[in-house]
Amino acid sequence: MSPERNIDWNSLESELGCEFPDDYKNLMNSHGGFEFSGMILVNSPEGVLSRIRELRDHFLGLGFPRISVDRKNSFPGAIPQGLDSVSIDSLIEWADTDSDMSMCWYVGDNPNNWKVVVTDYRDCYFFPWGIGKMLGFLVDARQSLPYREYFGWPDIEYRIEGFED
Repeated sequence: MSPERNIDWNSLESELGCEFPDDYKNLMNSHGGFEFSGMILVNSPEGVLSRIRELRDHFLGLGFPRISVDRKNSFPGAIPQGLDSVSIDSLIEWADTDSDMSMCWYVGDNPNNWKVVVTDYRDCYFFPWGIGKMLGFLVDARQSLPYREYFGWPDIEYRIEGFED
């Protein structure tokens, strides 16, 4: 297993303006950024903040566009009631995929209750859990088969940089 990392969470969360979810902090403290079979790259906290800065700079003065919520392909019961679209500034991107999809948190009051949203920035798909359960969901072929095929992820193998079985 990778050695514990010394991450200055106070500084990072100060720039973010809120806390990161605990499951994400645990993953980053243990492993840092990592990937699933070269298809999903889970960003380090610095990578998350870099993406936020990039989006803010891109939309500076333009206002943040809204993304349609895809009810058909979202996990049953995961979409907040009455929500038909989300603003890009209500999402924090924590992973990229090789199919041009991004995995984000839908930001709310308590970071430990933030839900995962997968988006191509035209449509978004809600899942009823945070990063830890989402990654577990993607590893479990029995549950994730329809989503793996839909998002173009035929086989997902859990692999962390520097981690040997």
